[in-house]
Amino acid sequence: ITSMAAEQWSELETLFIEFEDLALELLNTYASSQVRKFMGDDFLRQIVIRHVLCCVLLDLHLEFVRPEHLPQSSPERFKDVVTAPVLLRKARDVIELCSVEDRYRMSDRPPTPPAKPQSPIQELVPPASPQPIAAATVAEAITGDSSANDHPASLST
Repeated sequence: ITSMAAEQWSELETLFIEFEDLALELLNTYASSQVRKFMGDDFLRQIVIRHVLCCVLLDLHLEFVRPEHLPQSSPERFKDVVTAPVLLRKARDVIELCSVEDRYRMSDRPPTPPAKPQSPIQELVPPASPQPIAAATVAEAITGDSSANDHPASLST
């Protein structure tokens, strides 16, 4: 955005005030007690609210699709607040007013995750559930022979 009429700027300021008020209301409702401690201080409250607004707007942006592109916070990322439909609608109102809809997801569907780059390193797949390994399985793994199951193993499970 390189230029904006004064009337449009005033309307944008009003939308951002509403956007911030909605974020504050949602934070007071859904945020953990750790986060609510920050809400008593004006400066820290404003930082938290603006962090939420950045998360919402960047989450809608078409080029910010990977988790590492999004702002991070500790103790949480305010998932319930950031994904609240009322806040998303207000963000889309801001986007429309700025006429940058071509750069944002304007529908309610989730973003398409980017294709995972091919890696020459194979990832190890963990077992479905942690279970003790049977002695026969250990013997088979060591010898590479499935007939090891036929012989009594000295290991017990």
